[in-house]
This record gives sequence, C-alpha cells and structure tokens, in this order.
Amino acid sequence: PGLPPHDGKDSRGVSFARYVIWSCEICRMKDYEMIDLFMKCLTQKPNVEPKYFMNTGMLPAFFEAIHRDFKTNKYLRYLISELLPTKENDGIEFGTLVRFAFKYPPLLYPLFDFQKMWRRKIFGERFWSERLFEAHERPEEYEDARSKYGIPSEDFNLFARIPTTKAAWQHTARNITLD
Repeated sequence: PGLPPHDGKDSRGVSFARYVIWSCEICRMKDYEMIDLFMKCLTQKPNVEPKYFMNTGMLPAFFEAIHRDFKTNKYLRYLISELLPTKENDGIEFGTLVRFAFKYPPLLYPLFDFQKMWRRKIFGERFWSERLFEAHERPEEYEDARSKYGIPSEDFNLFARIPTTKAAWQHTARNITLD
C-alpha cells in the first residue's frame, strides 16, 4: 500500500514491517483485487488496466503459473481452449479474463485457495471473516469491480462462497449448462 518492496538497506529482500503489511493487505483483498495483484506481480506492471491484452500463446504459461496440474487437467484446458473468447484467436483482454474467472471459478481458484490459507496463518479465519465478509457483501464495496470489469452483482464476493475446488467446478458446470 504505497510502500516500495524494501527500504534499500537490505538487498536480500523485503523488510519485516513491509512483509507484515503486505500479508495483511493480501488477507483483506476482495476477490477481484486479488486477481489484479496477481496480474501486477506476473507482468511486473504496477498499473495493469482491464484493456491489457494477453496473446493466445501466453495463456498456457499464465495458467501453468497458477495450476501445477495444468498439463494433465483436461477440463481446465477445455475451459481455456473452448470457452475463453479470444479476439480473432490472437488473445484475450485482461478484463474479459477476470469476468470469465467469475463465471468459471476453477480458472483462477488457486489464487483464492492461497488467500484462504494465508488468512488462516495470519490471525485466523474468524478474525478475517468478522472484519471482511460482511463488508464484502455490500454492493458499494464492488462498485470498482462493476465499473472496471463488468462483474455482475450476484458474483460479488463469489470466491468467499466457494469453499473447495470441487465446489468451483460445480459452479462452472452450472454456468456451462446455463449457457
């Protein structure tokens, strides 16, 4: 939150204070903010815009960074090859990828699995649920997500309501059926 990654005094990495601050920031993030952070880390660009374009050749590497079983998971590969809309088979805009992550949660579910694990380690789930989940349920908390990515209001706080990978796949199957 406005702090450089380290103070320049120790070239080995992040200071403890910044580590604690960023750990809490990761824990308090809404689901779409978590996706934003991942993209900023992956692209090393601090201001990734929804119009950021990812070419089709980058998609497998992008999903391999998220899913360790990407090469063997035929369902995940199907989602990517058949369901993600690409512009003239050249790629996909980041904003479209975010919308599809909400429609098909397994695409980016490991990010939220990591966040849930981190919340358990940093103060515990109860601490975070008492402070965040009621606030994250309020529609005004997601105005940025609605305006930036077009995420529908019924999907606000979606990943907090999906407890497991299996539930994410069930949500996806329901959406594929409804399409």
